[in-house]
Amino acid sequence: MIALVIALGMTGAAPAAPVPPTLQRKNLGMCFNKVVGDKMSDKLAEDAFKAAATTACAAEESKFRDSWVSYEVGMKTKRADAEENANSQINDYLQNAVETYVESVKPPKT
Repeated sequence: MIALVIALGMTGAAPAAPVPPTLQRKNLGMCFNKVVGDKMSDKLAEDAFKAAATTACAAEESKFRDSWVSYEVGMKTKRADAEENANSQINDYLQNAVETYVESVKPPKT
């Protein structure tokens, strides 16, 4: 009986596993997708679109970065590596949005 009480007490003391930033990742992707749609009629140059997307999604980017770094640090990753990983993922999402936008506003081939 005492062993059961001790075992239950020990399992309750275990730290919870970090939660992956699924919602923040989804929100960042949705923000970039919205900017692509919103800027289609503007026919911006690639650099101008990239700047507009970065500005428009700054809050979502920050939330994703913070939650990703917290998640990875919770998984025992060095903070510098976690920050680099978060920045890499954000850059990938942004680059994907830029490529989607550029392809979408390109004149059709004749």
